[in-house]
Amino acid sequence: MSMRVKLEDIVEGMEMQSDDNRSFLNLDTGEIVHISQEALLIAEDSEDYEHLSEWQQDEVKIALDIVESFGKYAALLISLVLYREKNQEIKKVAVRHSLQPLNNFLDKLHEKYQALRQRERF
Repeated sequence: MSMRVKLEDIVEGMEMQSDDNRSFLNLDTGEIVHISQEALLIAEDSEDYEHLSEWQQDEVKIALDIVESFGKYAALLISLVLYREKNQEIKKVAVRHSLQPLNNFLDKLHEKYQALRQRERF
């Protein structure tokens, strides 16, 4: 079964990142999750988080899943390379090797786009 991910969701996830927040792609579900650096540090250090508010506990649980499930999540990077033609955009994401399947998908998407452009010329 192949994972379906909207390219705009990946781009949005990348754009939402900051020094305090990171975005990850769940490679099983295709869901983009946004996690604070603080939640990641708590998860990495196996700190107690029961004293936190409910929404913060939920965030730490996701961070724990990210930390403990190697290969299940891929960190999205901030940099993008844009291909733009006739108000259409194909966005190729610069990704780490852990996102190789997504990178391959984006390469194929770009190739199909280029092939369609070639057909339009004739």
